[in-house]
Amino acid sequence: MLLRVTDQPSPRHRRSLAQHLEAKAELPTYEKYLHYRRLLPVEELGEPVTNILEYKELRQNVRLYGSRCPACGTVQFPIARVCIKCKSRDGLVEHKLARRGTVFTFTIDHLIPNIEHPLSMIVVDLEGGGRVYLQATDAADTEVQVGAPVELTFRRLHEGGGNHNYFWKARPPR
Repeated sequence: MLLRVTDQPSPRHRRSLAQHLEAKAELPTYEKYLHYRRLLPVEELGEPVTNILEYKELRQNVRLYGSRCPACGTVQFPIARVCIKCKSRDGLVEHKLARRGTVFTFTIDHLIPNIEHPLSMIVVDLEGGGRVYLQATDAADTEVQVGAPVELTFRRLHEGGGNHNYFWKARPPR
């Protein structure tokens, strides 16, 4: 890996390290800390995601691109060939999705074996269009409400096949 350092700050970094540290969320219990650090055994569900599949879906899953229909303007996720609204085919163009939105609906899963237990799963209407189904993170169950603003953050989803698999999660804005 080769890195080049310049005097110009990268336009991608919007917050300083101090701002990131200031926005940290504290874990509510020592037990959760032990689970997150993998010092206590955690049963996690997760299928292995191969590096080939990860590479094929990099633009969609990591860079967060969806599709926009030029005929009706509908934005959808994941990237598709057919518009969900007007059924137009093969004319959809890639569209960069926003990383902020509001909770459309949610459910709380008390049965899934996961570090974050109970697990809130939410559907987010993104600013500028698109709807995604994600895990909630950094929020108590009482903070997840329909219409609440959220921002997307890239986090570890699970481990499978010896790989750490990452995806977007939604959290309350800081």
